[in-house]
Amino acid sequence: MTDYVSLSAIAFDVVSVLYIFYKVKQIQDQQGERKVRQIVRDELEKDEYKEEIKQIVKESINESDLNKQVNKLILILCTNIPELRKSSLCNS
Repeated sequence: MTDYVSLSAIAFDVVSVLYIFYKVKQIQDQQGERKVRQIVRDELEKDEYKEEIKQIVKESINESDLNKQVNKLILILCTNIPELRKSSLCNS
């Protein structure tokens, strides 16, 4: 009977240690993920990246279909309405 009790105690100890290792690994993974996110965040906050991101956004806005259509409308208006030809809309 004591053999079963000792084996149960040993098994419980082994399971407990494995569980502790598992939890430590989870914590390390979470901390590693936090570190990676912080590194990425820090890099993206540098001025050179901010300017690049702004440029990408500007380019995507400038080349959007809506912007192309608006530019065509402005061209048509400036071409066909003499009063608008000298306006700031047509001179920009």
